Amino acid sequence: MILIMFAAVLCRYVLGFSLPWSEEVSLYLYIWVVFMAAAIGLEHGVHIGLDVFIDLLPKAARLLADLAGLGAQLLLYAFIFVVGMQFVKLGAFQIGTSVPVSRALVYAVIPLSGLLMVIGTIIRIVTTLKGGDRKW
Repeated sequence: MILIMFAAVLCRYVLGFSLPWSEEVSLYLYIWVVFMAAAIGLEHGVHIGLDVFIDLLPKAARLLADLAGLGAQLLLYAFIFVVGMQFVKLGAFQIGTSVPVSRALVYAVIPLSGLLMVIGTIIRIVTTLKGGDRKW
């Protein structure tokens, strides 16, 4: 993506012509990077969270709070998956303007990342129920 943008700037301002496809391809790649980074970030535990108050709770209450939070995450990620599938269906009938690629291919990352986050959250729920480390 960075190389494409660099080439586009170089061509436009140094060589005097533009690459008409560069903006659209960069946008598509950026969408994929953002959604895959969200799934990878969940796996590595780098999403922000506020656990200062939860750490003050007794162990049983902390377990319930963790499970409630994970349940809410699971619902959100399932929602992202379902809505993402609707985007893919809508995108099947749309073709890019400068790149003849179905938008379904671009939108496919939404349900994919939602599914990966659902799987990751289920693993965390199982780990939490088994008494595993809650610091991901």
